[in-house]
Amino acid sequence: MAEQVPLTAPTDRAMEIVLEVSDLERATFFYRDVLGMPEVARFSPERPALWVKAAPGTYLGLWLPQAGGPGIGVHGSCGGAHIHLAFLVPQGQLAAIEARLCDAGFTPDGRVEFHPEQHSLFVHDPDGNVIEFADWTRSWEDLPVER
Repeated sequence: MAEQVPLTAPTDRAMEIVLEVSDLERATFFYRDVLGMPEVARFSPERPALWVKAAPGTYLGLWLPQAGGPGIGVHGSCGGAHIHLAFLVPQGQLAAIEARLCDAGFTPDGRVEFHPEQHSLFVHDPDGNVIEFADWTRSWEDLPVER
C-alpha cells in the first residue's frame, strides 16, 4: 500500500485574518492580554484597528467597523464577524489556555474530542466569534499535523 502524503496546498499559510470588533480595547484585552498574542501594529485613531501576531507568520487584525469598507480598506475590505476561527496550539497546552481564559473571566464553551488525536477547546470571544484551540496530532487528512 502506498504511503499517504499531505495534499499540496496553493499557499504557505494564512497570513492575515481580520475580525470586525465592536470594542477595540475589549478585543485587545482578549487577544493580546489574555491569549498572549503580541500587538505588532496599530492604525491611527481615524482608522481604529490593530494587528496581533497569532502564530509565526500569521497576523490577526482587530478592526472597528469604521476601519474598513469602501474607500477605507484596501479594495474595500473589512473585518469578518460571527466566524469560527481555530488556532493550532502546542501539544498539551489546552489546560493552560483554559486556565488563562477562566482567570480573565472568559468561560470556555467546552471541549470536543473529534478523534482520539484531535482535542479542541472552544470559547466565544467578546464579539461572539467562536474561537477554537486545537491540540491535534492528526489532521483532517488523517495525517500527522504539519507544524
